[in-house]
Amino acid sequence: MPAIGDGRLALLVLFVVTQALYLASMLVTVYFYTRPVDLVDPVALPAERAAYPPVLLLYPVLRELEETMRTTFCALDKLDYPRDRYRIVAIPNHDDHATIAALVRLQAEFSWLELHVRRVLGRRMEPVGEQPEGLLVACRQTSPGA
Repeated sequence: MPAIGDGRLALLVLFVVTQALYLASMLVTVYFYTRPVDLVDPVALPAERAAYPPVLLLYPVLRELEETMRTTFCALDKLDYPRDRYRIVAIPNHDDHATIAALVRLQAEFSWLELHVRRVLGRRMEPVGEQPEGLLVACRQTSPGA
């Protein structure tokens, strides 16, 4: 048995602790793989694409790189969902001029992208410029003190 001040004992203890943690992480992984998964059956989706529910995706952005947003929008552009059944609204801060400019440029590339700029005034949010009407109604209904 090595002496305590040798340093080899510390390495041995570190090795045993590391192996125990590795074993614990493997057991957690095995546990998750044994859990049931509820997959969506594509056959169960409505045959008529007009019967799909409408979806509103709000995409808040704050000092995002244009390339990051383009990557996200390219993925959203490939959605297998009727284009007339969903809306995608980007919501930057009113004073984030670089992100707003990038979103305006991206709107030319992705015609379905809507831009919704809000200014935060204390606890209330105030629209800046022209906004999608349905979104304004939703904001009015959920804003405190509205």
